[in-house]
Amino acid sequence: MKIVLRRARKKSSRTKWHHFWRIFSISKGHHAHSSAIFFDVHLGRLFLNLGFLLVFGYIFGALALSIYWGRHEHSKIGFMDVLLPNRWSQIRPMQGQMLIANADAMLEDAQKDPQLGRVAFHLYRSGLRMYPQDHHARLMLARFFVSAQMYEQAAEVLAEGLDYGMPEDKAYVPALLEIIQLRGNHPLSVKVIPKLLEFETYAENPKTKYPLYRQLMLSQLQGEDYIGLLKTAETINADEDSPFKAHDMIVTALSRMGSVDEALDHLNDLPDAIKRTPAILLLKASVLNEAGEKTEMMAQLQSLFRDFPQAWNAQINAIMLMIKADEGRQANAYITLFLNNHSQNYKAISNLAVRLTDLPDSERIKTMLEFCKTRRPELVSSMEFFYIQALTTEGNFEEAVKQFNAWSAKLPDNYEDQHYEEVFGKILKAVTQRGQDTRLALIESLESRKWEAEIFWEAARALHDNGQFEEATQVLNIALNTYPYHPSIISLRDTVIEDQEAAKSESLSIDTIDSRESLDALSERNTSSSKDNLYDIGITEKDLEE
Repeated sequence: MKIVLRRARKKSSRTKWHHFWRIFSISKGHHAHSSAIFFDVHLGRLFLNLGFLLVFGYIFGALALSIYWGRHEHSKIGFMDVLLPNRWSQIRPMQGQMLIANADAMLEDAQKDPQLGRVAFHLYRSGLRMYPQDHHARLMLARFFVSAQMYEQAAEVLAEGLDYGMPEDKAYVPALLEIIQLRGNHPLSVKVIPKLLEFETYAENPKTKYPLYRQLMLSQLQGEDYIGLLKTAETINADEDSPFKAHDMIVTALSRMGSVDEALDHLNDLPDAIKRTPAILLLKASVLNEAGEKTEMMAQLQSLFRDFPQAWNAQINAIMLMIKADEGRQANAYITLFLNNHSQNYKAISNLAVRLTDLPDSERIKTMLEFCKTRRPELVSSMEFFYIQALTTEGNFEEAVKQFNAWSAKLPDNYEDQHYEEVFGKILKAVTQRGQDTRLALIESLESRKWEAEIFWEAARALHDNGQFEEATQVLNIALNTYPYHPSIISLRDTVIEDQEAAKSESLSIDTIDSRESLDALSERNTSSSKDNLYDIGITEKDLEE
């Protein structure tokens, strides 16, 4: 028997409707002695039926999807949105809006069931992936991140929202700027502020425009983007309505780029009214120091003290510049002059003490302490604490502990800054006692509250100077969770890592030399010597058995 598959012949131009679904037919051969069986395929009917099935399947599939999505609360997806291909691009944003609306609804009930808050958080994230231009959802998601102290993620979420236009919520931009300033996120600030200045709301309002420009320049300076800083400063100087000029930024950028002569030329070309301000006098002195013109530098600083006796902040910077320029005797003389001129100004004296502590310079702090004992006895306790800090930073831990014990014994029971006394005492204990308990006590204290960056720096610096690199790294990691862009913290962390690697390399080198010396000595001995002699190079009895 022979089976043959063939295309059916068209017998009639008219097809009866009851034959429409007949796609296959079976027939025998026409010859009497033929045993062949023929399977006839009606291709026209086949493709037509497949077409009908696809169309009806597509329609019913669209209907099923629209019913499924329609069952979700806050869904705006209809049957025609699924059916018409030109509307398919709208489905994903609609899904995102639906998820965000569901998250809003859940958040209202989150006080009754905290678990709903977690669900709402994930719905906001999923919704933003589908509908990223929803500023409200970004603000809500950022609040979740802030509550979890994930400030970097919060800032990134809000910053990305500026790519989709000006937010209508008035709390959006202030929240973003507050997080950026709180964390000192200068790279993100450089990215965000130009976007804000593209919006008329900020670009045409002097109350927002110029503070944003100032913040942008500070961020560019911190991020060492001197080319960008020059462009921004020139934009400000060309703006006739600007309430300030950015000559200091231009000079700073030029000098840090190595163009000291250009910086001096810019300063010399300024009008006399601007040249004779404390900031410009100090700035020119700094540039002259970089140029090696110390005589002219001191002349500028003398003019600053003579012509502006009340400009104590600029005078402190001038004293720091003298110390940096190795003009120690001049600095000591001007410190005495400064203390006499500002003997009644607590803020001026304490700020000078802070700057000297940061150097550190315990001898000059001690000079200020002696001055306060005779002229400002109410400042003695504060100055003693600065003296202890300076000793600690210098690595003179023995004297620091001695002074700390004497200082803390005199403190009243209701001392308002008692938490500083406690944490500093734990720093000194961790450094001098080197115990596991003292280290854990210090870490616990640093994690207990939001300390100033200087406290973390003091603790890590003291541990580093005492060779406790792992403990210093742990303290800096805690600090970076709160101040991820703080330049002093980052710089100290790099120093700790470098010194730790150097210490490991040196230790490895010494161990290698000791091992070679031990092996040489061993080879000269009788091989039948006692096993105990082998422990000099770290071999154990188990090693010998193996």
